Amino acid sequence: MNKYRQDLKINKHELDEELIEQPQRYMEYIELAAEAAAEKDDAADALEITKAIVEDLIRTDPEKFGLEEKPKEGAIKAAIIKHPRVQRANKRLRKARKTLRILEGAKSSFEQRKTMLSKLVDYRIAGFYSEPRIKRTTQNKMEKDTAKGIRETMKKRKIRRR
Repeated sequence: MNKYRQDLKINKHELDEELIEQPQRYMEYIELAAEAAAEKDDAADALEITKAIVEDLIRTDPEKFGLEEKPKEGAIKAAIIKHPRVQRANKRLRKARKTLRILEGAKSSFEQRKTMLSKLVDYRIAGFYSEPRIKRTTQNKMEKDTAKGIRETMKKRKIRRR
C-alpha cells in the first residue's frame, strides 16, 4: 500500500517528469487491477468447487462429520460452511476482493492525479509559482517613496530630539 501512496505523490517542481511518467504508472495499476480481478474470479471458482467437494463428502458419509445418517439440508449447509477447506477458500476470496478494491481505488486516484497534474500545469502557465513582478517604473517609484519616507521620518525624529 505504501507503493500506491508513493506513486500518487506529485513533485510540482518536476511537472515535466510527472507528466511523462503518469501514463506508465496508470497503466501499471490497470494491469494490477486486471490481475486482481482474475485472482478474485479464480478464488470464487475455487470456493464453489471446494463447497461441492465438501458437500459430496458430507452426503457420502455424514456420520464422519458429526451428522445423523440422513441429515437435513440446513445441517449439511452448516457443516459445509464450518469445514476448514471451505473456510480457507473463503479467506482466499476475501483477500482477493480486498486487493481488487484497493487497486480499483488506486486506479481512481490516478485519474485524480492526472487532473491535478493538468491543473498544476495550468497554474505554472498562469505564473502561479513565479516570483511577483512589477513594472520598472513602479519599482523605481516605490524605492523613491520609501527613501523619501525614511528621510522624512528621520527629519521628524531630529526635530523631536531638539
